[in-house]
Amino acid sequence: MVPELIKCFDDKEAFVRAEAAGALGAFGKEAQSAVPALLELRRNEALRPGPASGKAAIMFTGFVVASSWGASPSPSFNADVVGCSMEALNQIDSAAAAKADLK
Repeated sequence: MVPELIKCFDDKEAFVRAEAAGALGAFGKEAQSAVPALLELRRNEALRPGPASGKAAIMFTGFVVASSWGASPSPSFNADVVGCSMEALNQIDSAAAAKADLK
């Protein structure tokens, strides 16, 4: 499951990236292999534009999460990805999260 969730970090929709990060955090230390990808996601997220429009859905741990939004870009979606990635890092490896927060 962890590799599939990491693949979601390449999705064009911020909602999908944020939900994937959150799902990884729920695995706790079992998702240790995702730490480098979460750190990269956090670094790269500021470079991404906000979502233009559309719908996104992601399936994890037996649940489907879906959302849709209007046509205006929203930097808050990108901020949600950063927040979700940091929360996941805290749940998986607090030392890595503390280092990432200092950079």
